[in-house]
Amino acid sequence: MNSCINLFKFLFFYLLTSKYKIFTTFIYVPFLYLTSWIIIQPLRITNINKEYLSNIIEILTIILFFILISKWFHTRWGIRKGWYLIGIKTNNKKVKSITYFLKGVLQGSILVTLIIMPILINDWYEWQNRLSIFAVLNAILLSLTYGLGEEIFFRGWLQEELKIQLGIKLAVIIQSLIFSLVHGFQNIGLTIGLFLLGILLSTNKIKDKGSIWGCVGIHGGLVGIWFLITSMLSINENAPSWIVGLDKTNINPLGGFYGIILMIGLITFINNSRLDNSN
Repeated sequence: MNSCINLFKFLFFYLLTSKYKIFTTFIYVPFLYLTSWIIIQPLRITNINKEYLSNIIEILTIILFFILISKWFHTRWGIRKGWYLIGIKTNNKKVKSITYFLKGVLQGSILVTLIIMPILINDWYEWQNRLSIFAVLNAILLSLTYGLGEEIFFRGWLQEELKIQLGIKLAVIIQSLIFSLVHGFQNIGLTIGLFLLGILLSTNKIKDKGSIWGCVGIHGGLVGIWFLITSMLSINENAPSWIVGLDKTNINPLGGFYGIILMIGLITFINNSRLDNSN
């Protein structure tokens, strides 16, 4: 056990101090995942379901990531306030994080409303009675998982890590590209849509003076509200691909032409409001 701990410390210290900064940036999370995989190996002698083991590995990876994040920025870049850099905490006392979060939820709600309106107006749906307290709880859990977890990783840690090395423009583009590809290359429309979502969330973080809570609100709102909508209605085959995306068996409207146009419009709006506020 001590030898394993010492090996982890050695490898972690190498990642922190290596001169190959870009390389170690991209292998850091896989390293944490591999460490988590090694830790849970004793559980394989039990009858625990493989899917549960996979979930345990992911949860343990997230825990290690949070525990080590301050150490990462402090040792690697000499930045003591890592949580401020990520955007969990903010120096802006005039606007509280909850305000950014609620504005983000509102923006996400507006985007979902604009997406669903043509479907409702044209009767491209059937009502289904699957809304329950469990569906609501599941929506909240999904909002927290994707909203908070992914935003801390992509717009928080990864974007700031790349920003230090490559500048803000390349950081936004690269993390958005990784964000879209990590979710799977299902079709070109969805890949473009998720890439634009990454740009949208990055633009919002910049507008909010580095606070990540607006991004959490937008991302979590999109996921949670869409989950609730699909619990209440089923979108039928008459809905055109330019609205619901190319994959009608696993509908994600961000991959449709309509959703892409809406995100471009929202990105433009947020960017213009940021420029207005800076003048």
